Amino acid sequence: MYMEYYGLAADPFRLAADQHNLYSHKSLRKARSYLQYGLQMSEGIVLVTGVSGTGKSTLVHGLVTGELGIPLDPVVIACTGYDGAELLRHYAGILTGTDIPPGIPDALNAITHSLIQVKTEGKKALLVLDEAHQLTDDALHKLLHLANLKFEGEELVQIHLVGLPRLRDTILRPEHEQLHQRLVATCKIDTLTPVETAEYITHNLSAAGWNNTPEICPNVYKLIHKTSMGIPRWINLICSRLMLHGMTKEKQKLELPDVCEVLRELINEDLLPAKVRSTNQKDGSLKAA
Repeated sequence: MYMEYYGLAADPFRLAADQHNLYSHKSLRKARSYLQYGLQMSEGIVLVTGVSGTGKSTLVHGLVTGELGIPLDPVVIACTGYDGAELLRHYAGILTGTDIPPGIPDALNAITHSLIQVKTEGKKALLVLDEAHQLTDDALHKLLHLANLKFEGEELVQIHLVGLPRLRDTILRPEHEQLHQRLVATCKIDTLTPVETAEYITHNLSAAGWNNTPEICPNVYKLIHKTSMGIPRWINLICSRLMLHGMTKEKQKLELPDVCEVLRELINEDLLPAKVRSTNQKDGSLKAA
């Protein structure tokens, strides 16, 4: 709706990030370089953590679509509460395209055969476990089976663990010391700083063909940062609603009262982060988290 009104060629604030015009802030660049490092090393496990909405899945998508320029045979598994046998069987089924009989030996045999084939084709096998904080302790223990698979002295699969910050805490527990020792890099994707938030918004708008219409006042960026807590997913929601507000009110300039009105609406709809909602009354007042 507001795209046509403001002459934009695309939606700048989709909840699913646009890989082609992704704003690559400092910690996202660092995480990408660590994942690339792990692939080039062809050994060990890389761990990437971050709170929800900071771009972990976006980073994974860019990786598996060949963004790094490395010939890959990637598998991404969105984790649930798998135990070890279930995880290995699921991975084996994806690799082979067949239904693997229950049992760890059968799964490991199928995985090994498939990964050797990948290697002989000149590709690197990559296993990305997204939402890995949901894995059981047993599944994390069984990951060592995969990390230990070798052919001609080289590891057969590069493993990337991606999840919420509590995943790091889990791996640091004494019972996961062997897994901890296999980590070659760990990285946390941070929330955006105030400067990065403003850059993120203008980057997304510019990529969509923005010509400074609507004009956005500097204090708007500051309040969006505070109420979004620097999390891109919340920034997108706030900005999308702000642009809709601007269109509805026929605004060519968006100022502090405009974003305050939008934020009050979102608070009333329970659509802002819990920390922000808990510090704001539903009586028209508005406080930053």
